[in-house]
Amino acid sequence: MDAQRTAGNLQNLMTELERQDIDEFVQFDNVSVLDRDMAAAKKLIELINDGKPQLIEPGGETQPSGFRVGEG
Repeated sequence: MDAQRTAGNLQNLMTELERQDIDEFVQFDNVSVLDRDMAAAKKLIELINDGKPQLIEPGGETQPSGFRVGEG
């Protein structure tokens, strides 16, 4: 989950090859910059409560609003 970039643009030196290893890559293209942290929180809550085991990993080195999501 990436609440900082949009349109599939990658950050923190992530390569397209690394991105292909992520089961679900989420960005918030249609959400204003001011609302992206709340959109990320809402999506994170949705993933946590979906009943499926998953790995949700921080995607940024220091950015708490970037998460990687993978089926566990």
